[in-house]
Amino acid sequence: MKVYTKIEEEGPRKGERYRSMGLYQAMLDVRANQRYYIECPDGTLVIPPGITFPRVEKEGEQIEPDDVDGVWRWTYNRYMKEKTEGNVEFIKSNQSSLIHPDGSKASWNVYYKIWLKDRIEDGQLPGNILTKFESRHASAELKDLDIPFDFPKPSALVKFLMSITGISKDDIVLDFFAGSCPLSHAAIEYSIDNEQLTHFICVQLPEKTAEDSEEYKSGYKTISDIGKERTRRVIKKMGEVLSAEKKKCRNQLPGMEKEIPVLDLGFKVFKLDRSNFKIWDGSRPDAPEEELIRQLSLHIDHIDPHATQEDILFELLLKAGFTLTEKVQKLEMAGKTVYSAAENVLLICLEDKITRELIDAVVAAEPRQFLCLDKGFQGNDQLKANAVQTFNALNQGRDKTEQIVFRTV
Repeated sequence: MKVYTKIEEEGPRKGERYRSMGLYQAMLDVRANQRYYIECPDGTLVIPPGITFPRVEKEGEQIEPDDVDGVWRWTYNRYMKEKTEGNVEFIKSNQSSLIHPDGSKASWNVYYKIWLKDRIEDGQLPGNILTKFESRHASAELKDLDIPFDFPKPSALVKFLMSITGISKDDIVLDFFAGSCPLSHAAIEYSIDNEQLTHFICVQLPEKTAEDSEEYKSGYKTISDIGKERTRRVIKKMGEVLSAEKKKCRNQLPGMEKEIPVLDLGFKVFKLDRSNFKIWDGSRPDAPEEELIRQLSLHIDHIDPHATQEDILFELLLKAGFTLTEKVQKLEMAGKTVYSAAENVLLICLEDKITRELIDAVVAAEPRQFLCLDKGFQGNDQLKANAVQTFNALNQGRDKTEQIVFRTV
């Protein structure tokens, strides 16, 4: 219901709710009789991006599309029928994907209306939905990705559910029983279809595959391994789709090329694990002196020797109150690698050697927090004391909300 946010203002359907969908979408299959000019309210002609154009600059003039040409959702006859019935609308936009006959960027988008009343009256029963999105379709799409897996959920069904629930830009979709990750598959395609980024979170236990299964024989030891590889392959495939879309614009005039949306098609994989830092055992406050000495000796080097910089980085981000999806940039300061979270709100250096030049560079950047490894000072207490004094001097006279927090871990 919430996606049908528009209300018809005139005509026989005045007062009815509807939603708009683009008559051109990049993922539409290339078909005959669906590449032609449409006339906009100001008299200009528009057409989806591509390399072939009708010879006559006239609405409805058709041409056989090339494989890289964009097409409309409908044939021209269907378009005229829907337009006559009031089911087409034109909206001005400086982000239009459409072009004029000379290849220049158009200032109109063409949409078709989906009426809430019609959808309610049509009313798809659950059986109809299950028939439309059968498991064999899901098996076919995994076969296309060359990934073996029995009884997957259809990503098309997940994408359909995302569509009818009105997933918008930067929304997050979540699947606690991810399996082969049809959710990530659907979210990536949904982002491309709608030219907007949709975030996804897939949760799956590392359930082992049977040793006599095709999955195991193909190198997938756990179901989560299948989901990760599927996501990688879908991203690669969608990247190729975007590249092909860019090629459609190769004949456009300089400076008039279609703006292909830049979408972040990457993903991160996290697993639940123990801390990368040794935890102090405070369960025995009356422990003998020998036990305290033993614990202190264990904490001289308190970082797991098997931990990678990335492991430590994300644990520190979480402990500092940031989410796992926070944007992190890798910077170089005074010859050292420094990670910046939330555009320098937090700076983290995990180098084994901290220098005076690095401290000065961090101070100049004025983050809200700076974290580094205690072992980075390599026992140089003077350098560490100077670093503390440098930040204390910088914070002199500042409000507490503006002070830079310096900590070692």
